Amino acid sequence: MRLEDRQSSSHPHQVIRLPKRDETDVQTYLVPDLGGDALFTVSYDKDRGWKILSEDIMRSGSGPRHAVVNTVNGSSYLYLVSELVNQVSVHPLTFSSTGIPIIGGATDVKSTLPDSLKGYVPEGPYESIACAIILLTTPEGKQQLIITNRNASEQVRPEGDSIVVFPVHPDGSSLDARTAQHLVGAGHHLRAAGITTDDDGTSYLLVGARNGNGLTMYRQLKDGEGRWEELFGQAQLEGVDLPISVDWI
Repeated sequence: MRLEDRQSSSHPHQVIRLPKRDETDVQTYLVPDLGGDALFTVSYDKDRGWKILSEDIMRSGSGPRHAVVNTVNGSSYLYLVSELVNQVSVHPLTFSSTGIPIIGGATDVKSTLPDSLKGYVPEGPYESIACAIILLTTPEGKQQLIITNRNASEQVRPEGDSIVVFPVHPDGSSLDARTAQHLVGAGHHLRAAGITTDDDGTSYLLVGARNGNGLTMYRQLKDGEGRWEELFGQAQLEGVDLPISVDWI
């Protein structure tokens, strides 16, 4: 069942550039439609302009929001965050002989929430929903999938929303929930997230909390596990309100 408060109409939320195939000069893109519970594959070339190639219907009421593509040893996977059910799913991504993307069914599905919220029933469609997604490859070649959650009940989680860090299986096909790290303390309504990596291989994660909680920065430890520690929390920037997007320059 679709949620009227969030899905009264189509709500495309992201445009993802898909890998270009050698057999075609057509560039393809993936567009998650949160409002329509669908993934649209579209193409563009200078002669034909924009064209919808396919529509993949997802679970009703799931609200597909953001996704990233990972290619490991020639095999591609789509990691999809479904906002309204707090899940991330892994989908094999293949291509037809003409370069048209084919999105397979989910082979792995994980909750983005910490254990303390997995049994909690939200009071409305804006409470406890997933948001941003980042794929990080460390200098050692290990991969992590980082996802922000937002609007956790302050009665249940007064310390604020959580960020989940999933280790990615070396072949890209699944996520490890057993050793996932949940970061808390960045504030409420986590939206923005951005990563940069220094020349020495140290990565920094910057997260924005929209509801007055400013910016929080984490540093990845070189501990063999790639876990994260907080450097500073909820820093306020003069003249900056409601941070919903961050990037590194």
